[in-house]
Amino acid sequence: MRRGCRVHYCFFNLGGAAHEIGVKQVAHYLWSRFGSSHKVRFISIDFAPVVGEILENVDDGQMGVVLKRMMVRAASAMAERYGVQAIVTGEALGQVSSQTLTNLRLIDNASDTLVLRPLISHDKEHIIDMGSQNRH
Repeated sequence: MRRGCRVHYCFFNLGGAAHEIGVKQVAHYLWSRFGSSHKVRFISIDFAPVVGEILENVDDGQMGVVLKRMMVRAASAMAERYGVQAIVTGEALGQVSSQTLTNLRLIDNASDTLVLRPLISHDKEHIIDMGSQNRH
């Protein structure tokens, strides 16, 4: 947003309507604080059926990577639909098994859309601290 990029919000809903309301409130706060000069979209995708399929058909050790690959595919489809050139995620290297270099490459290979990870080099505590600072 600092560079003048319009940021649309793509939410993968795993928790129903109440969860979506909370996420919309956060997205609205971020938009009003950092990007209100641009009109943006809030796109909600019901991912509960996808999670159900993954739980039925994917080995436990691969569920995280498969879920993220499916999210990247869906986000890529939305990006293409709305003329968006890149997807931005909040992943940090090594936070969980799906965030190893090997697995990040597998996730990225699910789409031709550029995936940006501005938090990739930060540890969890630093990311939490940055989020706390942005609330004030």
